Parts: sequence; structure tokens; C-alpha cells
Amino acid sequence: DWAIYWHHREEFQQADDLLNRSTKLRRKLAKEHPSIPSYRYRLAIVYQNVGFALMMKGQFEKARNSFREALDMLEVLARDYPDVPNYRASLGNTGNMFAYTLSNSAGDDAAQAAYESARQHYLELLRLEPDNAVRLSELASLLNNLSQLHYRKEDYQQTVTVAREAITHQNKARQADMSNTQFISQLSSHYSMLARGLNRLTDRTSALEAYDQAVTLMKQLLEQDPTRGHYRASLGGTYHNMSRIAAEMEDYPRAEALVREAIAQSLLANQKLPDDVKVLTNLRRHYAMLTHVLRNTDRSEEVSEVYSRAIEFAEQATNRTNSDDDRKM
Repeated sequence: DWAIYWHHREEFQQADDLLNRSTKLRRKLAKEHPSIPSYRYRLAIVYQNVGFALMMKGQFEKARNSFREALDMLEVLARDYPDVPNYRASLGNTGNMFAYTLSNSAGDDAAQAAYESARQHYLELLRLEPDNAVRLSELASLLNNLSQLHYRKEDYQQTVTVAREAITHQNKARQADMSNTQFISQLSSHYSMLARGLNRLTDRTSALEAYDQAVTLMKQLLEQDPTRGHYRASLGGTYHNMSRIAAEMEDYPRAEALVREAIAQSLLANQKLPDDVKVLTNLRRHYAMLTHVLRNTDRSEEVSEVYSRAIEFAEQATNRTNSDDDRKM
């Protein structure tokens, strides 16, 4: 746990040292006491944590190997001890991350098979614990990843089908714990994924309705914690996507209102996260979208000033990226 804590703080050397020490200790205990399943389980979790750390650093092939070691142990534990829910839950969670690494290193077909396998583990677990909010949310997260995979494969009907399944499970989790901000955030992401798929199927009205659901949830998050810049950034990005759809429908008044809201939210995010490249890039995109809307509403006199703002934020994003690259060298 301390290793993951240091990893989140980007203290990678300290995190790696702790993981190496933990791996050696857990491997020794599991070898010396093969009849104690909890020792094997803790070793599997260490392999999972190693895989997670490698995945976050973009070392997908190494992460995949570590997740595979964890899965091999967890599959045996889940088979031999079917009444211990944590074994199957960890099997599903590790399988989700394993599938993600496959999608980045071994191809979409292999990743899809891994996602489907992990989904089955969660479904079996939920037959025993149908109201377990954490498991429902974990399954929804897995399904959202699978929906993204279908989107990348340009199978938009499956994108929509799986996203709706994710929403169903996440709503059940949220009903069990209405104040859980993680559940709210994840549900918002699922609605956004649904909207993306619907838009590709040219069902733009339904896509806007799905994005509206995502916006409502993001606003709930901001009511609970208005200081979170990342919430503002996500809200700005969603308004931008809605504006783009409205423009495609040639509803330029609505597109303008939405992109101006996107700008307002992203400017607030920029105050909290002044060096965030994604926020700066989004602001560039928002002003470029506003330029497009103005040109299509015969307001060319406003275009120059708005477009200059797009260039300004593009330059800031480039400078920040170059600065980050210099620090890594």
C-alpha cells in the first residue's frame, strides 16, 4: 500500500524499492507455507501492484507479465476457495487491468477476450453478492473500458450496448451509496462513453441527452467540492463535445451557448491548474470551436479576437509541454 502511495506521488524509485522488498518477502512466505492461501493471495496482490505501477509508467508489456503472474495465482485460489469472495473479486479487477495492457501491447482481440473473461468473474461474484456496491462499480468500470475498446474498433452499436450495461451497474452501486463521489464520477464517464457511441451512430439527439446526464452528475461533484479543477476541466470538455454535436446539427445558437459554457468552465479549471497541458489544450479547442460558430453566423468581425485566444492557449500548451520534456531529460 505504501508503494502505491509513493507511486501516486510520482516518487517512483521509492515505490519500486518498496515493491521489490514486498515481492521478495511475500514470495518467501508463499513458498515456505504453501498450505496457507492468504500468503499466496497477498503475493498475487503484490504482483498486481507491480503491474499497476508499470502500467502507469507506460511499460505495458512488463505490466502484462506481472498481471499474468497475479492472474495465474488468483485463478487457482478462486477455484479452490469459491466461498472467499475477495479471491474472485481480485481476479476480476486484475483481469480488467490485464486487458487494458493487452489493448496497448497485444491487440484488441486479445484485450476483448480478457475483458470478457474478467466480466464473467464479476458476474459470478455478483450472483453471491448482488448488492455489493463496490463490485457493481468495479464491473461498471470494466464495461466502460470494454465499451472504449469497441469504440476504437469502430463497432459503435456494441459501444452503446456495453456503455448502457455499465450505466445500469453503476446506477445500482450509486443507489447503495448516494454520497460516493467516485461512483458519481464514474457514472458521468459512462454517460459520456454512451454519448460518443450514439453520436457515431448519428443519433445526435440521444447523444446530447446522454451528455446532459453527464453534465448533471459533474455539477453534483462540483457542489460537493467546488475547488476540484479536474472536475471543472471534465465539465468544460463535455460542454465542448455537446457544442460540436450542436454545430453538426447546424444549431449554431445552441452550439455557441455550449462552447461559451465550455470556455467558462475551463477558465475556472485553468485558475486551479495553471500548468495543466490538457486544460490549456482544451481552451485552445474551445476558442477554435467558437471561431467556427462565429464564421457560420456571419460574425466575421469577432473572429480575429477569438482566434487569437485559440493561438494564445496553443502556445501556452506547447511551452508547458516543452518545459515538462526538459525536466525529464
